[in-house]
Amino acid sequence: MTGKHFVVASVFALSSTSAVAAHALSSGAASTAWAADPSKGCALCHSGGTAPTVTFRKTDGTAVSTLSVDRASTVDLIVRIAGGQTLGSFNVAPSAGATVGELKVSTDALVKTIVGASSYTELTHTAAKAYTAGAAEFRFTFDPNATAACDSTVTLTAWGASTDGAGATTGDNAASSTLAVTVTCADTGPADTGPADTGSSADTSVADTGSVADTEVTDTGSSTADTGSTADTGTTPEAPAAEDDGCGCRTPRSTPSSASGFGLVALALGLLSRRRR
Repeated sequence: MTGKHFVVASVFALSSTSAVAAHALSSGAASTAWAADPSKGCALCHSGGTAPTVTFRKTDGTAVSTLSVDRASTVDLIVRIAGGQTLGSFNVAPSAGATVGELKVSTDALVKTIVGASSYTELTHTAAKAYTAGAAEFRFTFDPNATAACDSTVTLTAWGASTDGAGATTGDNAASSTLAVTVTCADTGPADTGPADTGSSADTSVADTGSVADTEVTDTGSSTADTGSTADTGTTPEAPAAEDDGCGCRTPRSTPSSASGFGLVALALGLLSRRRR
C-alpha cells in the first residue's frame, strides 16, 4: 500500500470509528464514557460546533443552581439545552456514590435511567431531541431518600450536547451545569394550637360609655319640699311665769278671779297691822 492509499485508509477508518461512536451514543451515555477526563464531559467526543448553554430549571421555567426539597416530597426538574446546533442530548449524574436521593424518569418519553459509576442511577436520553424555539428540554424527577440526614446535600451535574444531526462527533459541542439539592426534614413536633398573636387579645368587654347610666330620681334640692317649718296652730297652752309676791313666796301669775281677790284683802290687812305696831 502506497503512502497515499495509507493516508486515505486511515482517514476513512477514523471517520468510520467516529461515526460508529456517535451512533452508539445516540441513544444515551453514562458519565463513565468520559471518565478519562470528567471535566470535558460530552465535549470529550463532541467538538467543532458552537457550545450551547445548559441550565437546570424548575417546571415553571425558573433557572436554579440551588434547591431545597423535603425528604418526604419529590421535585420535578428540567435540563435545558439552548443555542449551538439543532438537536439536544444530555446526561444527569449525582455526586459519586450519593445516597441522598434518586434520579427518576418523569413524563418525558425521551428520558431513561442508566447505570453510572459505582452502580448509582443516572439519567440520559433515548434519542436526541429536536430544538423548539432554539432549545431542547428534558424533564425528570428527583426523589429524596426518606432516611436521608436532615440538611444533607447532593450535587447534580448535567451535561448537554448540541449536535447537528449529521451522525458524527464533529460540528457538535457540549457544556455543563450543576445543581446543589439540599434535603430538609419537616417539623414533626406538635402543631402550634395557640391563638394567633395579633398584638394583644381582642377586647371583648362591654363598651365603656363613661359610666353606668344614672337611673336615680331627679334631684330637686331635697327629698321633700321645705315649707319653712311646721305650721303653728296656736293651741298649745302656755304656762304662766312664776311671780314674786314680796313675802318670799312665789305664786303663779294667774288671771283675775275670786281667789285673787281674797289675796289682796289679806295683803292689805297685813300692811295695816305693821303700821299699828
